[in-house]
Amino acid sequence: MKPKFTNYLPAIVALALLTVSACKKGANPVINKTGNTVHTIYIAGNVSVNYNNTPLSGRLGVYWQNGKINYLTDTTMLSAANSIVVSGNDVYIAGEASAIAGGMEYPSYWKNGAVTFLVNPSLPYPGYAGSIFVSGSDVYVAGGDYLYPNGTPTGFYWKNGVPTQLGTQLANTYSMFVSGNDVYVAGINGPPSGNNYTAGYWKNGTFISLPALYGRAEGIFVSGGDVYTAGYAIYENNNINGTLWKNNTAISLTNPPVHGNFTSVFVSGGATYVAGSSYVNNVPVATYWKDGVAVYLSNTESYINSIFVLGSDVYVAGYTVDANNTTYAAYWVNGVGTQIGGAGSVANSIYVK
Repeated sequence: MKPKFTNYLPAIVALALLTVSACKKGANPVINKTGNTVHTIYIAGNVSVNYNNTPLSGRLGVYWQNGKINYLTDTTMLSAANSIVVSGNDVYIAGEASAIAGGMEYPSYWKNGAVTFLVNPSLPYPGYAGSIFVSGSDVYVAGGDYLYPNGTPTGFYWKNGVPTQLGTQLANTYSMFVSGNDVYVAGINGPPSGNNYTAGYWKNGTFISLPALYGRAEGIFVSGGDVYTAGYAIYENNNINGTLWKNNTAISLTNPPVHGNFTSVFVSGGATYVAGSSYVNNVPVATYWKDGVAVYLSNTESYINSIFVLGSDVYVAGYTVDANNTTYAAYWVNGVGTQIGGAGSVANSIYVK
């Protein structure tokens, strides 16, 4: 689940024109066609489960394929599904899994439903896996681990299960991209001073900081030798502004800057797509931008965690939030929304082929 920036953010002026596409509860999934080709939509996320007879006390990693839900573990083995890619006929998902009923969750990935633990699940320190990328026969996973024996959170990426440590302490990773022989991982590096994490990315293990007082880099994409990074930056005025960096230079999508957070970036056909949330009437709403032009997907609280572009079609995944602060997994295709999860669910990643 992505962070919510609410109480301490000032209101912004309501936009005069707001394009709203409400999620249709229980609607059939949108299956997009290009000519005679039917595209398959894969979405990774989490649903809430009754654990130890306590409602909504745990999470279970799942993925939806054209709206049909697939569970990664049973209800005794808590888990999370954070990122999904498809290579050939194989479905890869990164997330967390517990090795025993009610146990800690460890960074893991699944290939066609079979789990691989990236750290020894007998150790008493958990971790996470937030992003997965497949290049040829190589499987890359970015995440983090609480280093045994002192329990310091540290970023990692794994190539075919072999770890590479990123940062020294209090580093976190959120997204990764592989281009040729180069491995890019977006995140934050510590140690922090208060909340002053340094936003940036690692290229082949070397951290490159991005200009901001402090902030976070959540999405990364490489195209034509250019590195695009999306996240948020905090400047001297203490406003949290969604920020897109291209080759380490911040790009202003709008004037004034977007008051919110960017979570994902995708480049296709010469256009740059950025997804996240922006504040409208002091409410964060799911939004994506194509070359700086905003498309608002809701008029109520909602968030986007992932964006994918295929041809001229734009797919995004995230969640809506009701008046009781309950989340519901959802996705949108060209602005048309579909709710796919029940109470307590979120959609974290989308892939289309």
